[in-house]
Amino acid sequence: MKTIGNEGDLQIVSIGRRWGSVLAALFVLASCGSSNSRFLANRDEKVYLRVPNSWHDVLLSDAIKDPLLQATSDAKVLSKSVVSPQKGAVSQNDLDGKTPFATMTVYETTGAFNQQMSASVVRQVVGLVPFDPLLPGTANDGLSEIL
Repeated sequence: MKTIGNEGDLQIVSIGRRWGSVLAALFVLASCGSSNSRFLANRDEKVYLRVPNSWHDVLLSDAIKDPLLQATSDAKVLSKSVVSPQKGAVSQNDLDGKTPFATMTVYETTGAFNQQMSASVVRQVVGLVPFDPLLPGTANDGLSEIL
């Protein structure tokens, strides 16, 4: 810090720099704007899914059974979220299947299923239909698109 004149001048320079830093920080924060997305999260397991802000939460339905829990007793649901942009969709039963929706389910697996599990197996068992969109077979070519 450079001393200009007496001790009083030194304080003015110091305070001026401090306010300059605060104003610069406020300018940076103001220029960021609002985000166009939000996150579904299970913070305990560090699992996050980014979805558009315009998508709303859809209530889980007891009538819709979890496919993985139906397939094995070696799994337990830790958390589940469903979101969709579909207007009027309040619960899972309201989803028409024509409008996109996202389901984030976090499972705890144990036993033999845990030893045999792969990402592809989970995508085939957990989805609405037995289909892996990331590794489709040749018979299912063109049914999915990865963006």
